[in-house]
Amino acid sequence: MIINLAEISDSGKSFVFDRQTGELNQILEDILGKNPYQIDFFIRPIGTGYELTGNVKTKINELCYRCADDIQLDVSLKLHELLLHHDAEPRKYQYAKTNHLSELNSTEPNAVFYEGTQFDAGEYLHEMIALEKPLQPAPPQDEDGKCTQCGIECRNQFFSYDETAKQKPFETLKTFKLKN
Repeated sequence: MIINLAEISDSGKSFVFDRQTGELNQILEDILGKNPYQIDFFIRPIGTGYELTGNVKTKINELCYRCADDIQLDVSLKLHELLLHHDAEPRKYQYAKTNHLSELNSTEPNAVFYEGTQFDAGEYLHEMIALEKPLQPAPPQDEDGKCTQCGIECRNQFFSYDETAKQKPFETLKTFKLKN
């Protein structure tokens, strides 16, 4: 979904996407599957760039890291970005970046670069949703500390894979006999 930023008026432009409008279905297929989504954002020019604000609401399919059941996790994402024009970098180009993630201020907008006059909203939204996937996906716990989906006790539980219970791979070769 390519947006031509040169066509956006000074008052800005709203964009709304969902499963029924279909513009983003193909690009979001690998992350969302067939789950419904609601994406709305507003782009307005500010100075030499543009400001993008909006919301994303959807669900992603994952495997629970505790019990390996299929689960659906809610994704609710607020968008606040500055779209900045980016030309090819000169040979001795330098830039500054945040030293550590803890130094980022989540209330301030992020910078997203675009080339020419076109902004690839599909690719941008795909990556923003992908970044919301947790490293250890799991449903929430109830007040007793049990998983709300499978009921497994989660408090003071160490979830790991124990290799000691498995047979060693070459153990069967000790009893293997060749016939002539």
